[in-house]
Amino acid sequence: MKLITIFNFPDDDNYNKLCHWWLKQALENTDMPIEIWHQNNIDHLDFDEISNSQVSVIKKGTLDLSGKIYPSLISDKSKHNVGFKLYNLCHEVQPFIFVDADAIIFKNLNTLAEASRRKPFIAVDHQDIPGHTSHIATKFLNSGVQVCSSTSLLNFEDILHYLNLHNEFLVPGTDQSMLWTYFKHLQYDYTDGEIDWRWNNCAGFCDDFNKICINHYWYKFKPWALNCGKWEEFVKTA
Repeated sequence: MKLITIFNFPDDDNYNKLCHWWLKQALENTDMPIEIWHQNNIDHLDFDEISNSQVSVIKKGTLDLSGKIYPSLISDKSKHNVGFKLYNLCHEVQPFIFVDADAIIFKNLNTLAEASRRKPFIAVDHQDIPGHTSHIATKFLNSGVQVCSSTSLLNFEDILHYLNLHNEFLVPGTDQSMLWTYFKHLQYDYTDGEIDWRWNNCAGFCDDFNKICINHYWYKFKPWALNCGKWEEFVKTA
């Protein structure tokens, strides 16, 4: 099993530091191979850690979504999350754990690797976050953390097929909505009782780092916006 992330952030001081923080925490919490995927040049990140034989930087292509999904669903967000992220993950042949680059790892990933023996694909549902998800009756996954031990389950053409049956994203998000719809049609339960919100915690929801395994600084919950103490500790030593 390997760990995959994507560094397609803009060349910005905070985002550059975030990538360094992600990699530092990943190296501290797993000995599995780490792949950093990117679409554009990331030389500006100037990683010392890249010399580590555990880390590989891989440029990936993007699928043109024209003619693949309804035009009304094509946006900059879906071009990246579907045409780059989902498309490339679905064409992986090796078992993997995917963790977004703004989801910082604080606990050893062996727990996720062990869980992968129980189910072919595991993801964590969004928490009930006031103003964001609490008004949505349906539980739906957050694709920022994915554990896939059987890559044949992620059939991109089938995922497209089930999206196009509905002509819309049925739950919030793009790639995560497509995965949710796909698993719904398959009647497959992607959740695991031991891999709960602690493994994909919204950083603006809980700040008890004794509980948190992966802290996800998605949307407006970026660490510099939250004045996160863990982030400030890292920046001081970076």
